[in-house]
Amino acid sequence: MATAEFNLLTELQRSGEAAIRHSQSRVSSSHASEIRALAGEVEDVIALLNFQLERIDRHCEAWAQAISDGEIDFTWDLSKEFAGLYSGWLENAVTLATVVNDDVFRGQLRFVKEFSDNLQRVKLMSLNSDRTQRSVESLKSGKGIPFERAMESLRDKLR
Repeated sequence: MATAEFNLLTELQRSGEAAIRHSQSRVSSSHASEIRALAGEVEDVIALLNFQLERIDRHCEAWAQAISDGEIDFTWDLSKEFAGLYSGWLENAVTLATVVNDDVFRGQLRFVKEFSDNLQRVKLMSLNSDRTQRSVESLKSGKGIPFERAMESLRDKLR
């Protein structure tokens, strides 16, 4: 993955952060007459974050495919960069969700379903690359436990 692509994604992330901060300040000081115009601005921010995530996903999928095809080797550094992009997106999305879920906008915003689905999907991702790396290395060195035993332990804890 070229550094320029990561720089572009990082810049998109920064513009999303600025737009969210602007929307938050406007929501707290808005009157009913301004809500309609403000809803358009919030929709723009939602669309921007949805677009950012689409770009991150696309680059991550291309990276994974290149690894699968043997074109490049997997590196933890690049994995951590992707985790950082997803984490940054998630931080911005959680902040935006407070604006989107404000009663002022109930039923007025477009793109909310896609945004909510994206937010839930990224929340479920394991973005702690260091912990994942330690787990994989532990498993490779024979320190892991068999899958069946891990599942039994999990089921016991859930009962």
